Amino acid sequence: MEEAYHIVNTKKDLATRHLYYHLAILKLMSMTYFRNKNFDKAQEFLSLMGSQLQQLKMNGKYMKTMLVMIIII
Repeated sequence: MEEAYHIVNTKKDLATRHLYYHLAILKLMSMTYFRNKNFDKAQEFLSLMGSQLQQLKMNGKYMKTMLVMIIII
């Protein structure tokens, strides 16, 4: 799973074009590690997700949707 994320993460222009899906992958990675009781790794992916949201200064539907997903976790 981390190999798939690494491939997506290295293609920066792909990540910016399909930002919602890139953030959803980060959420999925975080949830997977959380369920496997690897809380440090889960927090790492949540931090990545939050930093990308802050870095892009997103507003509107992505920001609201992703914040709801983070709060649920």
